Amino acid sequence: MPFVVSQRCDYRGKDIFVSIIQLPHHLASMRCGEVLELISDDPAAFLEIKAWSKLTGHLVVEIIEKEEITCFLIQKTF
Repeated sequence: MPFVVSQRCDYRGKDIFVSIIQLPHHLASMRCGEVLELISDDPAAFLEIKAWSKLTGHLVVEIIEKEEITCFLIQKTF
């Protein structure tokens, strides 16, 4: 099922922890059910975003890996 992305955040070249700190800010402007696309080239992103998702309750609905880049589709749940 294709998801409609409401907001994109490109964090290539930045540490994944910068992305995680900024995620609440990006999600705050979104409605429940909307999808945020986070783009990262940090190798730690895969594990860190999945852990963040478990802690916060927001859903990682799809992960797309292309070469050195990973795109996470995150659905706001509340």
